[in-house]
Amino acid sequence: MVSAATTTSTTFPLAAPAGSFLRFNGIGTLGVSFDGGKTWALPQTQQETIHSIDHFENYWTPVPQGASSVMFRGQNWYGGPWLARDLSVWSQNGGGTAPAPSPTSGASPTPSASTAPKPTPSASPSPKPGMIGGGINAEPSMRPWRYSGANPDGWWCQPPNCFQNPDPMVSINNELALAKRLGVANVRVEFPWAMIEPQRGVFDWSRADAIVGAAQTRGVRLQPALVFTPSWAASGPTMAPNAQDFSTFVSAIVGRYHATIHEWEMWNEPDHFHYWNSGEAAYVQSIVIPGYKAAKAADPTSKVILAGPSVWSAGWFNGVFTSGGGTSFDIVAYHDYGGSPQQTAFSVQAAEQAHGGRWPIWLGEYGVQEGSLSDTQQQALMTAVLTSSAPLAMAQWYNLRDDFSMTCCPAQVAVAASWGIVMHNDSTMKNGFATMQCLLLGSCAGTPVPPGATPGPTPTPNPPEVHVSPTPSIKPPELHLPSPSPIIRK
Repeated sequence: MVSAATTTSTTFPLAAPAGSFLRFNGIGTLGVSFDGGKTWALPQTQQETIHSIDHFENYWTPVPQGASSVMFRGQNWYGGPWLARDLSVWSQNGGGTAPAPSPTSGASPTPSASTAPKPTPSASPSPKPGMIGGGINAEPSMRPWRYSGANPDGWWCQPPNCFQNPDPMVSINNELALAKRLGVANVRVEFPWAMIEPQRGVFDWSRADAIVGAAQTRGVRLQPALVFTPSWAASGPTMAPNAQDFSTFVSAIVGRYHATIHEWEMWNEPDHFHYWNSGEAAYVQSIVIPGYKAAKAADPTSKVILAGPSVWSAGWFNGVFTSGGGTSFDIVAYHDYGGSPQQTAFSVQAAEQAHGGRWPIWLGEYGVQEGSLSDTQQQALMTAVLTSSAPLAMAQWYNLRDDFSMTCCPAQVAVAASWGIVMHNDSTMKNGFATMQCLLLGSCAGTPVPPGATPGPTPTPNPPEVHVSPTPSIKPPELHLPSPSPIIRK
């Protein structure tokens, strides 16, 4: 066993032959080095079909040929110290040689050319062939549990109540430019029905047109999530509308943007009362089925995303089928703020197979709050997800920029959140920005902060609202579950 309290390194009985893997069991956020601490990498997890938060992870990570030892470093998980145990080197190739001098002895190892370690990757590995697509979320369009109008700190803010910038197009253009630099596959952004069609048959396309046009100019692909019922269509924004009213809206919006937008998500977190309060059957009958039919009629090439629940449940997925929606989607999404969101994809896959299907799986939201520029937990999580062997076609980080949950009017900050990989000012990047850029574009060489970013001092984060729940499978108001931190509101 290695840990900060015992020893942080171990020496192998023989230098590793080609094609070797280090197998071990660990907990906490871990890093490994095979060259005496000169370079570090995140170890790769072993594929598993079931995972429980707060349990040890199984690791199966490549060892450079000729390596004779391994060093560990880590961050504690919230329940205790980090550690790794049961270390062993596995290889199908023989020919191990006597180990080179231990790099922990104070001198750098000088192995022969035949056993010299191959260069290990920098902090973030280059993308592998067929790597999971990486997307990112923009700020929510509305938070009706805070304020009945547009989010003052997002793309849909209404002047003069725009908090981030007086002119919302400044924020929109800045953040689309950041998304382009990241190399994301798409930007997931809410398109609020309640604001686009404020009266039945009367559409205000001004902000939607501006967002779509700005994205097209920068070559950024949008993935809208259609959310929130207008006041004329139901008693509240989270209540079920008449199916025909929603169908009419979907026909209009998909028809308008079919040239540039090809994936449409039918609502957001329909299992959560902040977004939906009419039950699962009503969601299927009022949103999924009419939305799918209308989208396909307006654009036969479009792909319809079954909205991701806040906590994955096979029972919830089964309910979609029992309510008649089993043929009304092309992509299955889920959200996961647990310790290993990539592992949940195997549960999603099993639920699909139980219904005789194999739809693409999208992780619509995942992330962890970290207010420091040295966002080591964020970097570890995005690397683990984007380089995993999970059956994921897309993983969309939540979110691009640190944002504020606000009341209005005047606009006032209710909760400050640090989910972003860019600080609230839209110019100071956390180190996770460069890590994600590296993962998605393969440009792993370079400084931790991309050119043009403002390094700046490490800010003091605003204290978050913390609510600890004994039942994390049930999501209380505004709750997401980033592990290994306590339950924090966003």
